[in-house]
Amino acid sequence: MSILADLITYARFACGLRSFLRQRITLERARAIVRQRIAEREVDSLHLVERGILSYPQSPYLPSLMLARCEPRDIQNMGRGKALEDTLQCPRVEEKSV
Repeated sequence: MSILADLITYARFACGLRSFLRQRITLERARAIVRQRIAEREVDSLHLVERGILSYPQSPYLPSLMLARCEPRDIQNMGRGKALEDTLQCPRVEEKSV
């Protein structure tokens, strides 16, 4: 990103922060937001992987996925077939005594 793009991003953030902090939120509304975000987290996580890893050539994770021959549809299938936590969890490697 260029310095100008960074400055624009920070200016937008600063302008929006004041109105964000003025908003009051009820406990009921907060609970509804949390329920909605939990319901949508798998789709959101898949979108994040697609945008932040698979579509980002500088991603440090991309070479590992390519080496493992893991394609976008594989990640989508893993995320849809299981719970998100199960998909992201690394299997334990049991030590074998020699």
